[in-house]
Order: sequence, then C-alpha cells, then structure tokens
Amino acid sequence: ATPTQNAINPTAVALLSASIFTEPDANATEITFVDAGDSVTVLGRSPIGRWFYVQDDRGNEGYTYAPRYEWSGDFEALPIVPVPTAVPATTPTCEPGHCPQLFLDLYPLPGSRCENNVIYRTIYMRGQGGDGIYTYYWNDVKMAGPLENEGFGFEVNNLSGPHVIGRGKVVSGDGQVVEKELFVSDFTCNNQ
Repeated sequence: ATPTQNAINPTAVALLSASIFTEPDANATEITFVDAGDSVTVLGRSPIGRWFYVQDDRGNEGYTYAPRYEWSGDFEALPIVPVPTAVPATTPTCEPGHCPQLFLDLYPLPGSRCENNVIYRTIYMRGQGGDGIYTYYWNDVKMAGPLENEGFGFEVNNLSGPHVIGRGKVVSGDGQVVEKELFVSDFTCNNQ
C-alpha cells in the first residue's frame, strides 16, 4: 500500500542530481535517477535519517536523500515508510555454536550537522565476530541488515533535549546478540 501523500506540498524539486534507492542507504540498489530540476512526489520518509520516500513521474517508488531537494513541507509530519527486509546474499562463515564471540562497536562520530535549528550527530555501529552477517537496531528499531561484515551509521538529533541516550544492538546471523547503551552529547553546530 502506498503511504498517504502530504497534502501541504507533495512535490519536491531536485537541487542536484539524485538517485532513488530500494532502501534509505546510498549503498542500496538504485532504482532510477533524478536530474537536477526534476520533480518527485513525496509520499513519506524513512524511520531514521533524512530520506524521502518518493515517486517519480514514471511511477518508480523508493528512497532518496532529502537534502538534495527543495521542499517546503514538514519532514517530521510525513508518514514513516518502513524499510523492506533484506535477505543476505551470502552464507555464514561459520556454523552456529562454533562462531567467534560477537562484539559491538558503538560510538558517535566526530562533528555534527545543523539544519533549521536542529543539530544532528552520526552514530556508528559495527559488529565483529559471530558469523559476519549483522543486523543492527537502535532502541529496538531495526536500522539495517542483514549486512555482510559491514558497519552502519545513522543520525540522531537534539529535538528531545541536550543529549540522547539510546541502546544499540547487533544480532549476528548465528543467533548471538550484543546490546550497549550510548550517551550522546555535544550537540553544537560546528559545520558552519
């Protein structure tokens, strides 16, 4: 089912050329390409990050990076479009019960991004060990995966206050799970 369109302004115009992807991730499969000046219909947004869920004039639907577009609507008011579940294209590197212990690296990357009085910090998660197939969660919401031997980054913002406390989790394809709590502060505009 297609999400409800934003009645205020459903059209966004590409400021730069942009791709439309199957997932809100530049490493995902590209569905099509939008040239600078072309319009797309905004149908929703990704659960995390600054990705529109759009439809182009040929009926292709997918995720595209919102900052590459001129759009006057309220991003936070858009309906959230769930990310499709991916199936790993590889096989595990070990048998369950015989895999190395799973570990989770979880930390904020240096710097921030400021937009419309909102400050964003990037959080990075990376599983190590297990069978090398990782699915990542933030506060029990699936963020990415399964990914093969890859980490994952996403943004949090300061709308809830001067710091963010969250729980990162990685699940290895062999069933191991590791969770960590993370305190994120230093929401200052240092990119101007």
